[in-house]
Amino acid sequence: MKKQEASLFPDSSLKKMSYGFVALCLAILSGLMTTAPAHAAFHQSTIEQQQYCQLVIAKPSGHEASSKVLSQSCAHQPLQSEGGTLLMRLYTDAHFKGKSTTITGTDGPCDATGYTISKIDSYWGTHISSYRVYNNCKISFAYRETNRKGACSSFLGDVPYVGSGLNDHLFSFHIQSGQAINCTAIKLL
Repeated sequence: MKKQEASLFPDSSLKKMSYGFVALCLAILSGLMTTAPAHAAFHQSTIEQQQYCQLVIAKPSGHEASSKVLSQSCAHQPLQSEGGTLLMRLYTDAHFKGKSTTITGTDGPCDATGYTISKIDSYWGTHISSYRVYNNCKISFAYRETNRKGACSSFLGDVPYVGSGLNDHLFSFHIQSGQAINCTAIKLL
């Protein structure tokens, strides 16, 4: 006598449909996991869902035009400093409100050379409305495009509102100590 197996799917057509559904779900999930690079997934999902982010950078050295990003992290609560010197804090809303990201430098406070952030990620670049500067970073140059290109505004001290031309369109920065100069002059340095 042939033994019958107990099955959750007594009807073979229902069993085939269930296997098909599971295969479809797995295909969709694997497609989602492989179509976006890890850093894009980090920026797209993590930053948008988190309230606080931290970026740690080093000064440009010799031939480098931009500060090297050493680490980036985000959380629902203010993050413990990963070391370094607080340079600036970016905010999503005017007057230093909303979500924030902290930028710290590993090479001490700003000097005449300063720090250059050549590419703000897409989330922050389309959300910055104000920022504060710290530790001798008195002068800041904010650019509408990456790599210090496009419309530029220079600021002295904290910036409670970046202005209508840069609001939610700010993709690179240069910060330094010294006296205020305009954006045209900084491009010549």
